[in-house]
This record gives sequence, structure tokens and C-alpha cells, in this order.
Amino acid sequence: MKTNIQKTVSLLLALALLFTATPAVLAAQPEEDVPELRYENGYQFYIVETEDGQTLTGVVYVGRSNQDSDVAFLPVTLGGLPVTPDAIDGTTFLYGLRCGAVKVSADNPYFRTVNGALYTKDGKTLVWLPNRDNEPILTVPEGVETVGEAALWDCQCAVIPDSVTAIENEYGNLSGLLIAANTGTAAEAFAREYGCKFVPLDGDHSHVWFYGTVTTAATCANSGMVELVCPCSAVMETEIPQCWHMFWGSYDEETDTWTYRCEYCGKTPEEIYGEWEEPDDPDRPTPATCGCVCHKFGNTTPGGSTAGTVLNILRDFLYRLQIVFWRIAGTRQYCECGERHY
Repeated sequence: MKTNIQKTVSLLLALALLFTATPAVLAAQPEEDVPELRYENGYQFYIVETEDGQTLTGVVYVGRSNQDSDVAFLPVTLGGLPVTPDAIDGTTFLYGLRCGAVKVSADNPYFRTVNGALYTKDGKTLVWLPNRDNEPILTVPEGVETVGEAALWDCQCAVIPDSVTAIENEYGNLSGLLIAANTGTAAEAFAREYGCKFVPLDGDHSHVWFYGTVTTAATCANSGMVELVCPCSAVMETEIPQCWHMFWGSYDEETDTWTYRCEYCGKTPEEIYGEWEEPDDPDRPTPATCGCVCHKFGNTTPGGSTAGTVLNILRDFLYRLQIVFWRIAGTRQYCECGERHY
């Protein structure tokens, strides 16, 4: 009897400890303050609390919905806080909507821009160098001392002067970048360290040609000319082969016919070739082999008829429903095989 009482008391004590300890174990831990992602003037950013007060972080240019150009304007403040060099680096303009240039106001106390490239106000740090399709070789100006993190990420080729003493890279592989500089410079050391292609400007080297300025455009009647440029400033002119006729068509809804003209000479195929019929495209599918919704899911599906199956009936219904929406929208839809959907 005594033993049973001891067991009962021990059980009650254990249950009491369990219920009194549970709240301590399950008590909600205080959550760390997670900064809110904010948007302003085409940028997203965070505002975090530090020992010195509030500061900007994670500033990324995402573009503006009403923006027609690829130029990003960097404001002096975001969220009421100054946009300083500590908040901006090359990655700011790498994501979201691609921009080909950055602009700042003349009274910006932290940054300035030259030809769309972003520098610190004193011009000693290159923050970001845009890559433009018509400028494959980009030159860092003399006087720049530091090339910032990810500043060259969007470039194919960069010519770097002797004044540059530091090139920062904390974001990954730049092996696809070509660096042209004098030997014994910080630029050469950087190229060797990160596996970049290197062209010595002060020594013998094999020219690396980039597509430069088209001096004479090629047409369907004549060949053209283009200048190829090397980072060492060497130029070579080469011929662009004569183009084939490139026909573009315009559709006349009243006559349900297409009229084709060459983009270069403006002539129709009839004017160039005499009697002419639109050639059959061997790659154009026929109604029996077409992959569009009207034929792929119709009774002429390759590999056997699917008529009468529940799935075919459902697909046919969805296709007819789609035609209704096309008619409401007033659009004409054409099949891959050239036939009009309706």
C-alpha cells in the first residue's frame, strides 16, 4: 500500500513538473526585426537600424513601369535617407530592368556620371560601367584609382589605365572579361588572378578584334564595310557580305492577300523575279501534322483518330470557346500551317 502511494505521489509530481515547465519551453521566442522591402523611384531597398542610426542597404534598380528609355536616374535620397557610396555598388544595376546608362543630378554630393558610367563624386572610384551593344570596348578614364565591386560585370572588354591600383571583385567569375592594360599593373595582376583574358598594351600581342562601326551597310545589291577594333586601338576594315533579299509582308484584310517587299531595295518579288509564287515552306506543317490547338487536338491528330473520345470532345469545346474570345477581341489568328483558325 505504501509503495502504491509513493508511485502515485511521484506520478503527480512528474505531471506537475511537466505542466509547469511546458510554458517555459513553448514560450514564443522574440523575433528579430525583419526590415521591410521598400520601393521608390524605380528602386527597391531596405532600411535597417544600426548603432549609428538608420541606413540604406540592398539597393537594386528594378526600373519604372512608365520608363521608355534604358537610362536609370539615381536620386540623392531614398526613403528619406541619403544614397551614399556605401549603399550602391555594381550589382545595383545588374538585376531587374537592364539599363544602359545612369544619370545623377549635378548637385548630387556623392556621385557623378560620365557617358552613362557611375563614379564617386571625386572621380576616383568607378562604381558601374555599362555595357552597350554598340560599344564593345569600354575605357576606364585616367585618374580612376579603384574599380568597385561588380563594376565590370556587364562588360565584354575594359581598357584599364595605370592609375587604377585596386580592382574589387567579391561576386564571382569574370573569366569571360577581356582586360587590356600595361604589364606590371594592378589590372594585369587582377586578370591573372581571376582568369580574365589579358591584352598587354605595351607589348607584342595578337589582336583581338571586336565588331566596330559599320561604315557602309550591306544591302541586297551591294556588300558593305565594317571597322573591326582591337583594345590597343588598332583598326581593320573588312567586308560585310552582300545580303539576300529580305521580304516583309503586309496583309490586306479586304482582299485577304499578302504583299511582300524587300527591306533593302523596296521591290516586290514579282519585280525582282518576274512571275513569282510564294514558295512552300518545307518546315511549315500541314493541317494533318500541325501542332497548334485546332489541329493537334482535332480529328486529324497524327497516329490515329481521336474522334468520339471524351478528351477530344473537351478539347474541341475549349478550342471553340477560344474562337469566341478571338472574335470578341476582333483578332485574326493563323495556324502554324498557314490556315486561318476561323
